[in-house]
Amino acid sequence: NEDLSINDTKDTNENNSVQQHNIIKKDADEENIDLNIIEKDADKENIDPNIIEKDTNAKNKSIYIEEIEALTEENIRLLTAEQIRELEPNHITALSIDQIKSLEDWQIKELSPEQLDNLQIEALEPNQIRVISNDKIKLLSVDKIKTLNIFQIPKLEVSQIQSLEPHQIQALSVEHIYSLATNQIQALSVSQIQALRPDQITALSVAAIEPHQIKALSVEQLQALETHQIEALSVKQITELEPYQIKALSVQQLQTLEPNQIEVLSVEQITALEPYQIESLSVQQLQSLKPDQIKVLSVQQLQSLKPDQIKTLLSKLEPHQIGALSVPQIQSLT
Repeated sequence: NEDLSINDTKDTNENNSVQQHNIIKKDADEENIDLNIIEKDADKENIDPNIIEKDTNAKNKSIYIEEIEALTEENIRLLTAEQIRELEPNHITALSIDQIKSLEDWQIKELSPEQLDNLQIEALEPNQIRVISNDKIKLLSVDKIKTLNIFQIPKLEVSQIQSLEPHQIQALSVEHIYSLATNQIQALSVSQIQALRPDQITALSVAAIEPHQIKALSVEQLQALETHQIEALSVKQITELEPYQIKALSVQQLQTLEPNQIEVLSVEQITALEPYQIESLSVQQLQSLKPDQIKVLSVQQLQSLKPDQIKTLLSKLEPHQIGALSVPQIQSLT
């Protein structure tokens, strides 16, 4: 019996020695923690080993962030594709501006949408941002879109602009819209155009808008156009406007139209104008009206005209139109 007791004690001491060895090894190398020992010890203390593992991972992650922050630009360029993909969101957030600028194009391509959303994306050089795929750029959050700088926007590929969702387009600032290149504006889809806020519309280069795009503008968007933008509308753009869009123009906008813009208005566009809009036209603008445009002027439109406007149009009016003039208008002619 004494021999058995001695042997048992010896075995126990040997087991304790193994455990102590593993624990010492854990202390020496925190990244190689023996979770079996921890779990065994945790069972004795009624502690959930998952909590211990979670705390251990958190500690390792914290150390890893410090390592990320310590990486030089040269170190950053040496990161492999696998290492880039394994970076956690908070590791990405920890990257400095200089570290971000040192990323190679192929490394940027490896970043996931989640990683991109945690990156200081405004720190990317304009040429770096061009390598982000369309599938990823369309997944950027609104808040991330807002952080893009005005030097990056013009460098976006046309396909990247086209991949933006309407709500992302709407998130762009007025300064972003100002910075759009002509080919980028012309690449905007109808749904993207219709997503633009009124203040974004005022920042848009009207000369760059395609006729089919201006046709897609809502009444509110059209009314947001500044007078200098109305004046800049091409003949082709004017002819593409729907009658209801012409009708939506304010007096100030109509008065900005040049004679060459007035003369291309269709019969349908002319008839859509309210009497007060016709009345707001200058003599010079009325003089640019062609016979087929004048012929469709309604009684209500004609009766809104002032004496000097009547005199301008009188020689071109049809007999029934002259007959529709009011007594005061006729008297003003003498």
